[in-house]
Amino acid sequence: MNVSSSPSSRARVGAALADVEGRLAPIARALGFEVLTVEWLGGRRGTLRVYVDHPDGVRIDDCARLSRLFGQELEAAELESTDIGALLGAGYDLEVSSPGLDRPLAKRSHFERFVGHRARIRVHEPLADFPGRRNFVGRIAGVEDAADGASVVLDLEEPAGTPIPIPLAAIRKAHLIYED
Repeated sequence: MNVSSSPSSRARVGAALADVEGRLAPIARALGFEVLTVEWLGGRRGTLRVYVDHPDGVRIDDCARLSRLFGQELEAAELESTDIGALLGAGYDLEVSSPGLDRPLAKRSHFERFVGHRARIRVHEPLADFPGRRNFVGRIAGVEDAADGASVVLDLEEPAGTPIPIPLAAIRKAHLIYED
């Protein structure tokens, strides 16, 4: 799959990653893990990164075991799903990782769990109230429902104390910012 930054190719990659996550999540869940998010890092040989979490933490041997199981599932998925086959068919590296201190945030439940924590959010396109700006740093104030879907409310650091709603659908990437 030629991964460019056009909206249609982002949508195809997004659909393939959602399919990948849907196939890997039950495997992880059966072993007591949660798939937090799945990322595609392009390039000549792409990298599929799967972040997993466990209540007792994630060890290196957990990542190795999950990597073997995920790899087997992805081999079958490449043949069964045209979206996954198009994304992974040219070859890829699979990385299974713990979330680390700068934990990725991708789902509504992630943002709800970390209300009050500092986060960095990058959006696909600039927001109407902030033309030309795609990166935002602030404290997660909550998640709101709106007619067009849920939004993360972020109390911005710049301009200080400005709360803004960021639609979940507009978020390209988000992660916590580690604080001592």
